Amino acid sequence: SSSSTDAAEPVDVCIVGGGIVGTALACTIRSNPLTAHLSVALADRAAPPDSAWLDDPPPTPEPRVSALTPASVALLRDVGAWDRIEQTGRACAFRGMQVWDASAMGHVRYDATEVGANELGHVVENRVVHTALHEAAVRLGVQTSQHSTATALELPTDGGGDLAKIEFQNLGEGEDSNAKTTTEVRARLVVGADGPTSNVRTLAGLRAAGWRYGLKAAVGTVVTDDPHRVAWQRFLPTGPLALLPVTNDGRVSNVVWTTTPAEADRLCALTDDEFASEVDAALRGEGK
Repeated sequence: SSSSTDAAEPVDVCIVGGGIVGTALACTIRSNPLTAHLSVALADRAAPPDSAWLDDPPPTPEPRVSALTPASVALLRDVGAWDRIEQTGRACAFRGMQVWDASAMGHVRYDATEVGANELGHVVENRVVHTALHEAAVRLGVQTSQHSTATALELPTDGGGDLAKIEFQNLGEGEDSNAKTTTEVRARLVVGADGPTSNVRTLAGLRAAGWRYGLKAAVGTVVTDDPHRVAWQRFLPTGPLALLPVTNDGRVSNVVWTTTPAEADRLCALTDDEFASEVDAALRGEGK
């Protein structure tokens, strides 16, 4: 079934895409004294992350992580999300970085002490960052909506007013999951934060150059014999292999192995022990 609803009061900013980027922007607008008076709506096709998961995350970190620079950490702290992230114990500071090439001698190594810092950054699971940001957005008064897909966009023309109109198709939940409603949002600014294949960009008629790299990444989590606080990256002939510490004790690390699609599929089909052995061999310059 389907129905439509009348347009609500206009908002200053409508952000389409409630992932890390869109939610961080919403929080930044609402937390900055210069823009805190602006009303912000945040819409996404998916449901928001569950805070209960952040209260008691599973012992093994998720494979999708981000390396956050000090500037990113400062942003998260400013919007009120960083304390929540630190409380989980899932923000691992790395103090060094070593990069080397499989086809050449030598390496490049950076250390936080060289710039008078305690760390070069933090490795955090994307889900941890996203959940903490969503909680901050709610506290800051961001208007959130879920299961909302942008289907039409009307931009103001010269002399045609100052509001854009964006239409969303909303899916119900539970017993009403097949029910569809249409909502119109009027906004002074529409932000497309809905990913590399942005629907908002398409609806706005904007063009963007893009190309395929012909690569695919195999990601996973491994335990190392010795704890470490270094982000390791080795450039192999088929692509880079990164090993990033992801837990506070430095014993659990995230692996991002970028290679050909066929090789990535082969790596993902290995057993846990086989995958760990191949990562170890590749970092040491052995095996494939």
